[in-house]
This record gives sequence, C-alpha cells and structure tokens, in this order.
Amino acid sequence: MSTLTLVLDCHDELPGIDPSDWQLLSADERHKANRFVFDRDRQQSIRAAAGLRRALAAYCGLPPETLVFQRNAYGKPCLVPGPASASTAVPQPTTNSVQLSHCEFNLSHSSGAILIGIARHPLGVDVEHFAGRPFPESVMSSVFTDREREMVCSDRLGLQISGFMHWSRKEAVIKADGRGMSLNPAGFDIRVEPLPAQSAELARDCWRCDIDGQSYFGATVALRKGWVCAIACRNQADRDRALWLWDRW
Repeated sequence: MSTLTLVLDCHDELPGIDPSDWQLLSADERHKANRFVFDRDRQQSIRAAAGLRRALAAYCGLPPETLVFQRNAYGKPCLVPGPASASTAVPQPTTNSVQLSHCEFNLSHSSGAILIGIARHPLGVDVEHFAGRPFPESVMSSVFTDREREMVCSDRLGLQISGFMHWSRKEAVIKADGRGMSLNPAGFDIRVEPLPAQSAELARDCWRCDIDGQSYFGATVALRKGWVCAIACRNQADRDRALWLWDRW
C-alpha cells in the first residue's frame, strides 16, 4: 500500500511573502532566499521551503519548525534528528529517527508552481513551466537518447510540450536516483505509455526506466495552465497513487 503524498501549488502571479512562511525557515533557508536578486525568485524560494516544511510536518506528525535537513554527497536533502534551528522561541521536541529514516521527499518549483512529493520509498519530482517558452532543440543530443529524440520530435503534441514533458521525466529520475547531474541524462532510456488525459490536462502518461539494475516507475502530466509535472518512484504503487491523486487535482 502506498502512502505517497503530492502537493501542487500554482500561481500565475505570486501572492507575496506570508510572514508565517518566513518564520518557519532556518537560518540557512533564509540566507538562500536572500541571495536571489529578483523579488519573484526570493518569494518562490520562501514559499517552497515553507511549503515543504508544512507538508513534511503533516506527513511525519512533527512541528514544521523542528525539522532539520542535511544533504548527501550529491546535494540531495534528507531529514535528520536534531534540535530546531528555525525559531528558538518554539519548544524543541526530540525527533523520531526511525520515523524520519522512512520519510523520503522531493521538491521542485518553476515560475509560480511548487511540486512536493513525500513517500516511504525514494522518489523524485519535477515541474516545468512551458507556456510561451520554446523547447531548446540544441540540448536534445546531450540529454535524450536517439530513440527519445525521435519520439519527442514526432509527438502529436509538438516539440514544445513534448520536449518539456520528456525533460521533466529525466529530471524526476535523476532526483529519485539521488546522484544529481553526475548521472548522465542521455545515458538511460525512458519508455513512455500514453494515458487518457483529464479535462484540465493536455496529456498524461506513465513510464519506466532501469538504471544500474534499479527500476523507476514514473508518470507525467501536462496541465492546460502551462505546467508539466513528473514523478519518478522506485515503488510502482507510489506511481499508481500519483496517477490517482492527479485525477483529483
């Protein structure tokens, strides 16, 4: 049985910074947000970090301000036991290391959209904004296999949507794998099976790929609002639940 949780928050125009979001962030998260030159990017960073804390807190049954993160050698974050660093005014309970060790999560944001995935098994998510953006054909040879390039170029949706959908699949797999861009995106092949689209969608599909003996089960949806969302899961039941959840967005 899957316990996957997905959160999608989309805004064409960002609503501004909620003070309660800022209060949840750690010193590192605030420093990261303040490095952005443009206010829109700063707002997005704050909303994404606070949204992730709230989603993880609901999933793990812990106060959001007590969550502590660390990154692996490739930069992928994970939850670890430790004292709260976001606000010293809040009581700091001891976190449950067994519980945290079974909590896998991933975050992606793009042009006003935030996508969060949480499960008991490794996963990766990606969201891309495609409205008004041509897909850069020049990168296809470095990120897609020969078969994938042929598939993207011949897709009925056209290069713009199909290109962003497939790049989103690749990103989700790379993030689920956990080794970052040290994993060559053109070094693995994704097999796609189209599915009937729902009313708010341009397209949806499920897919699979295998890397170093590990299978990844994925799903992608292109929303009429102009975003593509993808998820890659090591557990097929998590992928199937993602499709079920997308029906209810």
